[in-house]
Amino acid sequence: MKFFLILFLSFNILLADHNDEEDLFEFHMPHDLSYLNLTRVQKEKILNILSRNNQRLKLLHQKKEIVESRIKKLFLQDNFNKEKLISILVELKKESIDIEVELFSELHKVLTPKQRVLFIDYIEEWEVE
Repeated sequence: MKFFLILFLSFNILLADHNDEEDLFEFHMPHDLSYLNLTRVQKEKILNILSRNNQRLKLLHQKKEIVESRIKKLFLQDNFNKEKLISILVELKKESIDIEVELFSELHKVLTPKQRVLFIDYIEEWEVE
């Protein structure tokens, strides 16, 4: 009797979190584009796009470090300058937005309409932070 009770509880626990069979097998790695079934030419173009984007992101990261030091210096001053802080942060955000817009624009040119529909399900993982 204990055996059947343990077996029953085990099956309940295993199946409790899954409402759809699709959920059991669906797994997506961030920035993985394999679900788009890209052609060889598309893969080459996207590889170039992502390479350029990575270079831009590295520069942005370096700039963020510089901005952080500027913010620290600004904060340590006797009189806090809100406008200066806003200006510094807006400049950094604008650059981040420019990089993201450029990436999406370039990807849009390479992907087919069907691929774009599939891509938008994962578009958040491509956003620049």
